[in-house]
Amino acid sequence: MDVLYCNSDYNLVAKCNYNISIKNNQSDALQMAKVRKDYFDGQLDQLEIHEENNTSKNCNLPLTNIGFLPTSFYRSDPLNRLLVTSSDALQLIHYNEESQEFTDLLNFTMLKYKNGNKLEKIVPNSFPPITSFDFNTTNNTDIIQSCIDTTCTVFDLTKQKIKTQLIAHDDLVLDVKYLNNNNTKKNAELFMTSGNDGSLRLFDLRTLDHSSILYEDAHKRPLLNLDVNPLDSNKILCFARGSKNITYIDLRYEKSPLKEFSIKSNITSCLWLNNGLDFLTGDNNNVVAHWNINSLKSCETPSNWFKDSMNTYDESDYLQQTHQVVNSPGNGIYKLKYLKEDNLIHYLDFNSNLQVVPFRL
Repeated sequence: MDVLYCNSDYNLVAKCNYNISIKNNQSDALQMAKVRKDYFDGQLDQLEIHEENNTSKNCNLPLTNIGFLPTSFYRSDPLNRLLVTSSDALQLIHYNEESQEFTDLLNFTMLKYKNGNKLEKIVPNSFPPITSFDFNTTNNTDIIQSCIDTTCTVFDLTKQKIKTQLIAHDDLVLDVKYLNNNNTKKNAELFMTSGNDGSLRLFDLRTLDHSSILYEDAHKRPLLNLDVNPLDSNKILCFARGSKNITYIDLRYEKSPLKEFSIKSNITSCLWLNNGLDFLTGDNNNVVAHWNINSLKSCETPSNWFKDSMNTYDESDYLQQTHQVVNSPGNGIYKLKYLKEDNLIHYLDFNSNLQVVPFRL
């Protein structure tokens, strides 16, 4: 899921099922929604979610990531609704709000299979699935993808060609992030990956003969997601499958860079906020916890949290785990997005329904 802040009247949301709880009569499809916002006396008064039911784009495999092209990538009108999606291919798509239609513009994955100016003979829909991608907002041209075939590939959007490809892990690569912050040019060449082998790795595109292993899960569990602090790339979040701990890494402290904070239930998502001081975690008990890294120096508990309408836990339950935590398959909060313009959290629940809630830091 990704959210585009259009204006004070509405936000545009791109979402899909993400294969969280797909029923037999559902298909994997890219869908759009509008979040209408009404204000009274300068305060948010009402939210309405309008699903664009007539707008969908079916996919052969589950979509693993969706992202609106950052404004800095545009060379012309920044109001163009351009999306990148990852599934069995990495694709650039245009969405027309008026006609509510999707148009395929570029298939990046096809670039990998070009032999000169001709495509090699390939079986349709036979590409290895892509697990994630990220935009390089330092040079504003590159997109990197991670894939189950153990590789990462960097594409130049402007030139529409592959810049480089490398083997990143010994197993599936599950997530990838650039170290974009402070417009530092050297960070345009740095990226991190998390893998099914339980390791978190750092790569420099200028020296691809080696990589640095920053962290390995003690139980070799897959690291499902990672997130890099938008203001300080030394600070990283990641979590393992089935883990109740969010791992916080600060690379400035060589002797003890790792800290783990428990949220008493399995983590399903994590997100740094734009101020670089706060982060959010979502868990499979449908709780969004808000953490502040300064507060964590004295108290290793969340600053506050949001519980959806299906959650029956109170504060003592959440902190002390006085009730048995139900780890139902597929339950949880996924694909967290926070818009500081509105102080709104957007997320997908375990039924892939879009939820939007006010949330002030």
